[in-house]
Amino acid sequence: MLEILKDRLPVPQRALKEIDSLVKWQSKVSKILRQHKLITPYDDNPSGKNLGTQREEDLHNDAKQTGLTPHDAMLLLAFLLNKSHTRETVNYLEIGVFRGATMSFLMKYSERAHFTGVDLFEDFEFSDDNTHISQTVNRDQVEQKLSALGQVQLRKGRSVDVLEQLHEESKKYDVILVDANHTYDAAKEDFEAAEKVLAEEGYMAFDNASASYYPDHKYILRDGGPWKLCLELVESGRYRLIDSGCRLKVLRKIKSI
Repeated sequence: MLEILKDRLPVPQRALKEIDSLVKWQSKVSKILRQHKLITPYDDNPSGKNLGTQREEDLHNDAKQTGLTPHDAMLLLAFLLNKSHTRETVNYLEIGVFRGATMSFLMKYSERAHFTGVDLFEDFEFSDDNTHISQTVNRDQVEQKLSALGQVQLRKGRSVDVLEQLHEESKKYDVILVDANHTYDAAKEDFEAAEKVLAEEGYMAFDNASASYYPDHKYILRDGGPWKLCLELVESGRYRLIDSGCRLKVLRKIKSI
């Protein structure tokens, strides 16, 4: 992804800055997880023997149960924890909740966060222009399960319609995960609606936005998918690539001068 960005960004200096900031942030992710005692500092056990605590083992096992790759799940968690250092309350929005596995993981390990999810839930109907499977889940059942972990609100409906409602309610979110329909057009619609409720200095994350991990390459061959959208946003100069995980891409809006 970085090599592609380096080749295609209109200003070479911008690509070099993206790479430099990405390396610095990846180091910061490990630091954040260590600060919260979620991973063991290597300096505390350089031999590697008996490395890791029970909490660290639980973290890795729980990350495997999410809809993201374990690596990406922990990256997203680090963004939430990072925001908790500067916010009394961190607001998280997830577009495409399904069974709530990703949100459940984040709720278990995050601090001072409120969670909002958007999905069609039982109203979902399979169609050729939707990349998701035809299985449906019940909103009330998912919300009941998540409510045991913290403050959560799940809203049922078309993402663009619900996001417009949230905008009218003057809601703002520090971290937004776009993980619904992975066609390019659908991801772009979700982004444009979600951008209205993105807090200043907030993070916008896109799942299935890699160039090679399964099944992302299918979305690229189809119409570019989330990968194409992320590339366009960075090329536009409006957004900066903050992190590139396995399938996850995390962007932050560049402040206007």
